[in-house]
Amino acid sequence: MADRRNAFADWQASNNHDALDHLIGIPVAKPKPKRDRQWSKKHPAYVRKVPNYLRDRALGVRENVNSIAYYEEDGTSRKDSTTVDDIAREMFLYFFDYVLPNNPPEFLPAKDRKGKMKAKFVKTEPTWQKRMLKPAPKKKSKSPKQVVLAYRLPDDVIEKIEELAGPNFPAEFREDGTKINHPHRFTVPPGEIIVLILEIAIDHYLRGEFKFKTGPDMVSRSVSGWSKP
Repeated sequence: MADRRNAFADWQASNNHDALDHLIGIPVAKPKPKRDRQWSKKHPAYVRKVPNYLRDRALGVRENVNSIAYYEEDGTSRKDSTTVDDIAREMFLYFFDYVLPNNPPEFLPAKDRKGKMKAKFVKTEPTWQKRMLKPAPKKKSKSPKQVVLAYRLPDDVIEKIEELAGPNFPAEFREDGTKINHPHRFTVPPGEIIVLILEIAIDHYLRGEFKFKTGPDMVSRSVSGWSKP
């Protein structure tokens, strides 16, 4: 029968403790501490669903805001702690302080833009030109995934966004103080207002109408505001 020996016991018996001394000096992996979410709970993001007819535009807005948060005007990586929330907040403030007072955009209510039309025939004179019928687009069996935009914004900015959306009735709250998102509380979906405002602000930024100013003196936020180039 084969001699089943304990190799580790033989290694101990050899009195060769040099390797063991080296092992003692290696730090042992510690469990990763749980992330402190207290700050996130105290500063929740303003989350809004975007109507499906603005899905692609919303994805473009999200990508552009992320890009501006990560890169300077010249395309180099930012060396500060500027966040996506910082950029979004300042874009909203720029819109409300400079764009809205001077050139307010028109926000069409959903019922006026998407209203159902009834077809009526109109008698015409026959022509030699034959009309062409194109195959109707096939409906997709699976609806596209709902796009959601979420940014941490000051309360006054949120109030201005919802004011533009045209509230149909006051907000309702649960017992714990959280707001109930009623689907028909606004004339225009707030998600649509967010997309349109950010599109305007991004366009102005790309045209050089304003820039973001950052500095080491900022503690609670990195983006301090806008200034003319």
